[in-house]
Amino acid sequence: MSDKTIWYNDKEIPETMYKAVTGQISGWSQLEHSNHFNSLNQCFQECKEAKTILDLGCGAAEVSRVFSNYDYAGADLEHIIKNVAEKKNPNKNYIIFDINLDDCAFLKKYDIVLMNSFLSEIPDYFRALNKVLLNSKKYIIVHRQEIQEMPSKLEEYVSYAGLTTTKTIINKKEFKNICSMNNFNIILDIPSTPINNNMRSFVLERQKND
Repeated sequence: MSDKTIWYNDKEIPETMYKAVTGQISGWSQLEHSNHFNSLNQCFQECKEAKTILDLGCGAAEVSRVFSNYDYAGADLEHIIKNVAEKKNPNKNYIIFDINLDDCAFLKKYDIVLMNSFLSEIPDYFRALNKVLLNSKKYIIVHRQEIQEMPSKLEEYVSYAGLTTTKTIINKKEFKNICSMNNFNIILDIPSTPINNNMRSFVLERQKND
């Protein structure tokens, strides 16, 4: 299975993404006006005493603007950092990052690791999630992830620039087992939006050692 999804397209994807987040393309809402903002905000409220956040697959890094009370770092592919995040939200901390290549050891520095519509874009989500769980020290927010009772699977959908890519839909029991095996508890499990109960937002917390 190829890891080269449309997000590796270094021309059309950053151009369209930047136009969307700057209002040049209709139909895209700012984060704080989106139908998934309330669930994301609720997830952050569960992360008690957290001060630092690492935003995996940060895109335009709108989280840094809306949740400005955190010490923020965004991580994404180089062409997205340079052509979207740094243009839309300059003077923030950014890390060039590829989940398929990097070992994720740098995650240990942050209280919260956010994956906002991130796991769903990774064909080999199992390997990616295990990397994140292994290296995260306190909280993980998994936001806008489709969960089902049936076996995990890939489905095609149309994303930025009208390009077709895959999304990963994860089996609920499998997801819970991966978290438990890596010493994380699910402390919050809520719908991401009011219109799709299978699209979920989770807060995971590392279990304390006895």
